Formats: sequence, structure tokens, C-alpha cells
Amino acid sequence: MLTNSDSSVIIIGGGIAGLSTALRLADEGHSVIVLSKNRLADTASFQAQGGIAAVINPEDSLSSHHADTVIAGAGLCHSDTVAQVVREGPECIRWLEDHGVRFTRTNGGTDLHLTREGGHSKRRVVHADDATGVAVMSVLIDRVRQHAAIRLLENRFVVNLVTTRELGLAGPNRCAGIRVLDDAAGVVDTLWASAVVLATGGASGVYQHATNASTGDGIAMAWRAGCTVANMEFVQFHPTCLHHPQARSVLISEAVRGEGGRLLLPDGSRFMPSYDARAELAPRDIVSRAIANELAEKNIDHVYLDISHKPAALIIERFPNILKVCAEHGLDMTKEPIPVVPAAHYTCGGIMTDQHGQTAIQQLYALGECSFTGLHGANRLASNSLLEALAFAKTVSGRIARQAGYPQPPLPRQLDSLECGKPALRQSVDTKARRLRALMWQKVGIVRSRQSLTQAERGLQELKLQLEREWDAGRLWPDVLELRNLLTVAQLITRSALQRQESRGLHFNSDYPSAQANPRDTALRPG
Repeated sequence: MLTNSDSSVIIIGGGIAGLSTALRLADEGHSVIVLSKNRLADTASFQAQGGIAAVINPEDSLSSHHADTVIAGAGLCHSDTVAQVVREGPECIRWLEDHGVRFTRTNGGTDLHLTREGGHSKRRVVHADDATGVAVMSVLIDRVRQHAAIRLLENRFVVNLVTTRELGLAGPNRCAGIRVLDDAAGVVDTLWASAVVLATGGASGVYQHATNASTGDGIAMAWRAGCTVANMEFVQFHPTCLHHPQARSVLISEAVRGEGGRLLLPDGSRFMPSYDARAELAPRDIVSRAIANELAEKNIDHVYLDISHKPAALIIERFPNILKVCAEHGLDMTKEPIPVVPAAHYTCGGIMTDQHGQTAIQQLYALGECSFTGLHGANRLASNSLLEALAFAKTVSGRIARQAGYPQPPLPRQLDSLECGKPALRQSVDTKARRLRALMWQKVGIVRSRQSLTQAERGLQELKLQLEREWDAGRLWPDVLELRNLLTVAQLITRSALQRQESRGLHFNSDYPSAQANPRDTALRPG
């Protein structure tokens, strides 16, 4: 049975956003509990290849980074949030280096090596070869494990948030804690907190083809607790994932195109120049739609990404990990093109917050991919994701530190008991999850229509009703809880897509191919 002090800050999520927030708070003297539903090495952050966008080059500028972000965001970026995050970039890089992160350097180690990715007008992506996530996460994990003020709980599934409204307490609704499942121990515990931070990642796992298995847990929990979500229709599909029968959507970094990689059809011809003047360096939404169009028109199931025209020494030095993964699947990227296909990669919408990461529920914060801050607009600029996580870790931790002395209302010591156990439904969970992912891929994918979205809405509602009929809510198991979250987030994505009657950024609706003159964010509120 877990116990904790009511003054603890609870952080749900063990990626870069969560661990950075934990370290900043702990270094300021706060007691912190970090919960991760998997091992920290299994997080999406650990798999990040590309890097962190930051203005380091003297020839670059904050205004240029701001402009590139806004252009990629297709008219929906919040300019003040963009300015806030871009401004924090250099300090975030220094903070990581101070903690021991070793980025790739040049000129004998005196300068950070900067690469360029799609949508950037300058080289401004700080990286550690092609495995930035491993380099950053390895250091953060080590620091978190060693910090006396941080308690790390891996393999814990958070069931729900506990709010004062749920407890029947008067006053503004506040997050008072969480219910957490430890299936190994067979118990469900309640942990009380002075503040709760959601850093749970996105929801790419609702799709059949995805670069990561994120299931939208934080977004679904926040929605059930009463938070507003926004712009859920904007799901970024990464253009280049390895297409191989033995590969589960292995990401081939944007940086391969940044270093000169070309997209080719099976006959060896390029196609991107006919879609956009920036060709392979166009933003991800444009490249993904171009590939999807070629797949449909040519009746093929993949295209190729070719960097073999570059010197082998450059490829070996710049992309050692991608080279290794390709070799494991019988491919030599120094000599031949790589078969690729788009896959769901990043959730640009999420839990709506203010510029301090505060949600609609007091003392509940969200940051990273589960949040909607207005930074990404209708399409995320490459390598702005890790930057946002690091910048808001600083912002959120500062906001919590300033509010730490606020008086807390009295809380009950017990809630209704919940039981950990394998319900009969578990036998059909995998089948339902596969149906959900196939439905989302076919009907709410790179190209949508009003008809396909309506069909998806009906299909998801049928799945939800089946789940409600079969699920014994008193017997909790991670697979079932994940399916519930997947269904919730899939419905939110579909509802948001139905509301946006235009095509913009990552959302392309064939019934509304043009963009509206005055775009607005799509906000959904519970109830």
C-alpha cells in the first residue's frame, strides 16, 4: 500500500516533460512523486531521434524561429506562446548540458552541431547523433533516480484524477490527488497531492500505423475530470516510417531529409518538387499528404527515401542508429533507398492550458504532448516538441513553486475501494483495440471526409457501448483501462474533425478542401 505526504507534487509521466519538471521542482526543495505506466526506457521520449530546436547559431534569430513555427502552424499558432517557448530554447539546452547531456559537437568540440529539418529556414536543431532521446533521457533518468526528493514509481497505471468536486467539497474545483493501480501488487491506492502534473504524452496509438504506442491516458483522464480539450483533429503523421513486414513503424528521422534525402517512387523518380517548392524540406503535413496521394494514385503501399547519393562516411557518422536498424532489416542505407510510409506520430491538440500550463481545474497542470498550449497550431514544426516539453517544465515548475504556500481544504482519508483483477472482458480487449485502430486509420487518417468521419463516429460509439456492457468497472486491469482511454480520445479526435469544416495543416477534409479566412481553435468541453 502506497502512502504519501499531502504536500507532494505528483507528476504522471516519465518522459522528458515529466522528468524535467520533477528535477526542477526537486532542486527547489519540493517533494515529488513521479509515476510511469511503463519502464522509463519504454517512453516515447526515449525513442526520439531528431533533436531540440533552439536558436544557438549567431546567424539565426528568435524572430526567424518564431516565423518558421507560425508558418508551419498554418494560421493557428498562438503568437505569445510561440514567443515564450522560442525564447526559452537556449536556456533549456544549457540546463540539459549542466545536468550532463552530451550533444553532438563540431569544430573540435567547441560548437554544438546544428542540423536542419523540414520547415526550418536555418540550421537550429541541437542533437546527439540520431538518438537524442536516448542521450537526454539517460541523463534525466539517472538524475531522478539519485535525487533524494524524488520518489519514482514505474509500472503504475493511473486510473483517474481525484477532484474536490468529486469529493463533494465546496469552492472551485481542484485536483486533490489520483487513484493508481499497481497490478503486480494487486492494489489500487489513493495518493493525495498539493498539485498534479500531467505529462503523459500523446495519442498516436489510436491509429493502426504509429511511431509510438501512446494511448492518450492523460487526455482521457483530464476530460473525465472536467477539462477542456482543443484542436484534437490535428494529428501529425510522420512521412517516413520504415515499411517492412518485420518492422512495427520504425521512425526514420526528419533529419535524413534535412541532410539531403530524397523521396522517390518505385521507378526512381522524385515527386515532392511537384507538390511544394521546398520539396522534401516542406512541413510534415504537406509531405505526408503528398505521399498518401502518390500511394493512392499509383496503387502502391510505400515510397522510398534515398540518401545513398551522399558520401557513406557522412551517413555513417550522422545516422549510426538508423543505419543499424535498417541493417537489422536487411537494408544498407549507404547503398540503397529505404522503403517508407507515413504513420501517426504526434498529437498537436490536447488538454487546454494557459501560458503557465494550468488547466481548467485548479492545481492540475499539463505539459508536453498531452497539452494544448497554442504553440503548434495546425501543424508542429519539427523538433519543437522536445523544446515545448523543456520550456514548459521550467514554466510549470515555477508556477507550482509560487503557489506552494496556498492553503489546502481538508480531504477525506478514504474513497470507495476499487479492486485490481483480470475481468472477463480482457479476453476481447485486443480484438476491440485492433478494430478501433483500423477504424481510425481508414476513416480519420491523413485524408478525411464528412462521410468517413460520420462512419467513424458511429463505429466508435458501438465499441463504447460494447465496452460499457461488458466491463465490470469495479475490477481494474491496465489493458481494459487503456482501451477505455483509447476510445475516449478517438471520439474526441473524430468530434473535433467533424467540427472543422475546412482543410488546414494536418487536417485535410476532401469535402472542404479550402481553408477558411478566419480560423479558430476547436474546443470541446465535457457535459
